Parts: sequence; structure tokens; C-alpha cells
Amino acid sequence: MQSQQKLLSTEEARQYLNISRTALNKYVACGDIPVVKFDRRNRFRREDLDAKIERSIRGEGKM
Repeated sequence: MQSQQKLLSTEEARQYLNISRTALNKYVACGDIPVVKFDRRNRFRREDLDAKIERSIRGEGKM
């Protein structure tokens, strides 16, 4: 059985990345950060946020 991963709320994801809600929404809208829709709310997987950080470090996207 796979271990369950915690999905982060928008606020938790925003704090994890240290960005504004507007910036997070922009990344979601352009598909740079995928979301999981759960009960009509956006949830974020930590590994997707870490991937965004890695792409930014490598210069493949702004943070």
C-alpha cells in the first residue's frame, strides 16, 4: 500500500514557496504548478512545489 501524501492548501503552498497568492495563482494558471482539485479547492503536492523550486534554481523559470 502506498503511503498517503499530505496535500497542501493554497495558503500552505504560498508560505512554502514564500510567494504571494497572486504569484501562486499565476503559476497555476499557466500550468507551471499543477493542482489537485479536491472538494472544489486547489491542493498542492509538495513534490510539485519542490520541482518548481528546482526549475527556478536551474534557470528554467522565474520564482
